[in-house]
Amino acid sequence: MDWQIGAGLALQLAALVLVFRQVGRNWMRYIGAIFVVMAVLYHGVDEILVVLYSGRNPYRRFVQATYVDQFILWLALQFCFSHWPTW
Repeated sequence: MDWQIGAGLALQLAALVLVFRQVGRNWMRYIGAIFVVMAVLYHGVDEILVVLYSGRNPYRRFVQATYVDQFILWLALQFCFSHWPTW
């Protein structure tokens, strides 16, 4: 795992912590919170599964690893700051 993917996963975890600290148990009432949770589940868990089962993803052959690492990092930054107006 590259440092960018690790940083991206850490930022996604930070985004979840920020969302749950802001809205608490009522996170299902806010579409922004639902978006952040679902996006982190989709992108974060997907990257963890790709690291664990790296040989089983046939689409990774078409994209260089550096581009995927940069994408995950930028996506995690977006997750972290997507609920900025609610602070």
